[in-house]
Amino acid sequence: MRFKTPAPLYRDPVFDGAADPVIIYNHLEKEWWMVYTQRRAVLSVVGVSGSHGTALGAASSDDGGVNWIYRGILNLSIDRGHNTFWAPEIIYEEKTQTYHMYTTYIRGVPYKWGQSKRDGIAHFTSKNLWDWDFESFITRQGQEIIDACIHVLPNGKYRMWFRDTVKGCSTCAMDSEDLYNWGDPFLAVHDEQAEGPNVFHFKGYYWLITDPLGHRHGLAVYRSGNLDDWEKQGYILQDKSIRPLDNSPGRHADVCVSGDNAYIFYFTQPYKDYSEKTDFEKLSNIDYNRCVIQVAKLDVIDGKLACNRNENFLISL
Repeated sequence: MRFKTPAPLYRDPVFDGAADPVIIYNHLEKEWWMVYTQRRAVLSVVGVSGSHGTALGAASSDDGGVNWIYRGILNLSIDRGHNTFWAPEIIYEEKTQTYHMYTTYIRGVPYKWGQSKRDGIAHFTSKNLWDWDFESFITRQGQEIIDACIHVLPNGKYRMWFRDTVKGCSTCAMDSEDLYNWGDPFLAVHDEQAEGPNVFHFKGYYWLITDPLGHRHGLAVYRSGNLDDWEKQGYILQDKSIRPLDNSPGRHADVCVSGDNAYIFYFTQPYKDYSEKTDFEKLSNIDYNRCVIQVAKLDVIDGKLACNRNENFLISL
């Protein structure tokens, strides 16, 4: 079958390790941008080193999201040496015409999970998506926060959802009036350990999706009418697709709502055996590490979020 929208949608041409995408419109270049964690997948390195030492890659599309071209990496300066950036979130503040980016920052290049200090979520600002100024670290005493997601509240304030690694990998949240200063964290959902939260509004409801840890059975879905109370809906992207390299669970996603349509951008590791335990002292399997970006359409059927990974559609952002 020939798919109208390419599958996979995008592969990183340098390291073949595109993960954790965020989609944002570049108002100056008049193009859509994808910023993502650039895992170093094609290197056979010890343990999980390939998932560290990662830059943030950037790709652009001038045809509404059908075709994407690699543009390079973002130049983000915080500290000396080779460090790690993960899971960007970008929001555009129209009043000041400023992009705000929140990305997980890890010092150095660990080869085991949790081996190095995680300084928290780094906040950067930009006018053009190329040139970024470091503003501050968003940290909380006794917490280790990663994987930021931001949505505007009905009252005009902002809410950030994130994974709190220290407190059982729960999904927590905190509010801000200006995107610079954030209030006290509170628990959002805690029925299972998860990462990569994403919040969006579509067809009359707010939706929260997370990437649960451990079982890798797709993305968990929650529904809310007020952004405070969340009802578990089940899972999406858990079943294999007939599309090329879309045969493994959908991971850490971003949703772009465009008119009456909603598109979910997610990554897969099509060659990875999730049942195999990682040996941190051995060299990594290059094929296991490879990550590709896929996109699918979302719908709401009988009040529940639905996603058919096999649907042949033409994306139009």
